[in-house]
Parts: sequence; structure tokens; C-alpha cells
Amino acid sequence: MSKEHLSELIHKSDEAVYDVSAFLNEADNRDVVLKDVLNLCMNGTPKERFICLTVLANEQPELLKEKLPFLTSEILHTLDSNQRITLPVLSTIMNLKLVEYVQFCSKLLEYAKENDLPQIKSMAFRVLISLDWKSVQDSLQQVIEQGNERKVVDTMAYFRLKNGDVEFESFLSSLPEELQQKVSNLDIAISGRLETHYMQYVMRGR
Repeated sequence: MSKEHLSELIHKSDEAVYDVSAFLNEADNRDVVLKDVLNLCMNGTPKERFICLTVLANEQPELLKEKLPFLTSEILHTLDSNQRITLPVLSTIMNLKLVEYVQFCSKLLEYAKENDLPQIKSMAFRVLISLDWKSVQDSLQQVIEQGNERKVVDTMAYFRLKNGDVEFESFLSSLPEELQQKVSNLDIAISGRLETHYMQYVMRGR
């Protein structure tokens, strides 16, 4: 019964991710529903896979860990025709802090840059900031050099959230003096963005 209800939620609901998540969390037979959700992650239609992967990436990303070698390989081999599952897979990697997927994320970032895919580009960049900021050090410097004030503030606040103040200072010390000064001039705005936006997500358990 849960398979049929899941399919109906996914294909008929306007808020499928929310509704599938609620169905999973409220089910008396949660283990059975979870098994069905996981099955759809791997074997469902493109829409079913996207919705179920998104739910598990947020709710129980550890259940996807053993599936990631297959999923990441599939993504790299089908990027031209199948980009839908990429974002929840990136979310899973970030939520589990899986540094072994830095190379995968770097390949995705380059592909997204070359093929004008802003969502994948933004997500891959943020995952790499979280897992290994030095792998995107040049891109971070480019944001400070070329980005508008809002972009710089948001990126630096996100960096501090994911890496802490010690690593943030280490990154700043690697910059040319004029860029250090540019970031320093935005310190109040960066701290404000961190406290009023990103820390709210942490407090809500995101």
C-alpha cells in the first residue's frame, strides 16, 4: 500500500517533497515506507528518484551512503541527459561530510561552469567550501575580486559557517593585501549575514 500512496503523493502533490517526508515520518510501518522510498531513489522514474533522494538527503542521508558510488558514477556518465538527481546527491555528500567525494564535486563544478548550469555550479561550489575549501581557493578569491558586495558577503558568511573563524583567518591570510582589506571592510555585514541567516538554519537543525 505504501508504494501506491508514495507514487500518488509524488505525481499529484504540489509539494511532493514535504508530503513524502510527512508520510514517512508519520507512518506506523516506517521501516517499510523507508525501504520503498529507498527503492524509488534507485529504480523510480526521474521525478520519483529526485523527490525521494531529496527527502532522504534531508531526513536520513546515511541511508544513501552505500548507494553513492553508483549514484555519482551514474551522474558523471549521464550529465548531458540526466541532471535531476545531482542536487540531492550533492546535499547528501555535504550533510555526511564525505571528503572522499571532493574530486567528484570538482568535476561537477567544472562541468557546470562550462555548460552554464547555475544551480549545480552553486551547489557544487558550496559543497567544496564545506568539505575542502582549499580545492576552490582560486574560485573563492575570484568571488572577492569580481563579485558584488552581496555575493562576497554571502560567500564569506557561508565559509565561516562551514569552516569556523580559524580557517576563515587562514584563508584571508592567503589573499593579496587589497583583497584582505576588501573583506575586512565587509566584516560587520558578513557577521550579520552569518547570524541572521545561516545560524537560523543551524538552529532549525538544517
